[in-house]
Amino acid sequence: MWDYAAWAVYTSHFFASYTVAAVLWKRNHERFKRYIALFVGLTFVGYVGYVLYPAMPPWMASQAGHAGYGLDPAAFPPYMATPTGYAGTTTRIIPVVWQHLGVHTAAALFTHGSAFANDVAAMPSLHAAYPMLMLLFFWRRARRSVRALLIAYVLAMAFTLVYAGEHFVIDELVGWLCAAIVYFAGSKLLDLRDARRGWARAPAEPARQPADVGGNVVG
Repeated sequence: MWDYAAWAVYTSHFFASYTVAAVLWKRNHERFKRYIALFVGLTFVGYVGYVLYPAMPPWMASQAGHAGYGLDPAAFPPYMATPTGYAGTTTRIIPVVWQHLGVHTAAALFTHGSAFANDVAAMPSLHAAYPMLMLLFFWRRARRSVRALLIAYVLAMAFTLVYAGEHFVIDELVGWLCAAIVYFAGSKLLDLRDARRGWARAPAEPARQPADVGGNVVG
């Protein structure tokens, strides 16, 4: 049961943010544009982190810590050539659940990767960052029930990522930090942009006509 629950929460990452964007686009286009700007900014920050600090997720650190002994090192990717010293063996749960569901293609994407996947992209965790961004974005206007749902989603995703062997806790904390920085700094920049656009669109004040001593307009 826990494995299936973790699978459901983890998989929601691939459509939750886009579903929110679609609803905003339909109901409040101005909010949609602000949300998309913050979402793209957070994604860019995450990708920069992956380039500057390539990091293994727990399942890969576990494999690298135990795989190379007595085997040909050439059989492993360069990032798994050196033992990590990671204690214990971690099972990657998500592809196992896909296998149980009979969706072998999806399981293969996790176990064998793809040309578009980067396995050493764990820091920061965008899986943790996106729910935090949604929480911050909707918090001020949300009802109590919605706030509770937002908090539950953030915590459920945080638990899932560690339970499923996809991220270390530090990856999640850095992801939350990135989401907070992008939200608050990005919101200020967007507010400044909107203010400047408002000034540019404001009608110019009509010029005052000269008046005589009695206050009557001349001409």
